[in-house]
Amino acid sequence: MKPEFLDLIKELTASGVLKSKVENFRAPNHGNSCGEVEEVILYWDESKLEWTSSKQFAMEGHVMSKLRPYIRETVK
Repeated sequence: MKPEFLDLIKELTASGVLKSKVENFRAPNHGNSCGEVEEVILYWDESKLEWTSSKQFAMEGHVMSKLRPYIRETVK
């Protein structure tokens, strides 16, 4: 991969401040779980416009949302 592209990805991920929120989920009464409440951090995926529990997917969405205008320019 070209070093320039890697530098661009590093720059985009460094500038990526992910919107996050904490959600409480009640685990189902199953197996060892007794319906405990679990706290989960969700991150906003700018590309898919949805919340995800994966920080990596959210960061990938952030990078893609920044690259999308340039990709559109190249495929006109």
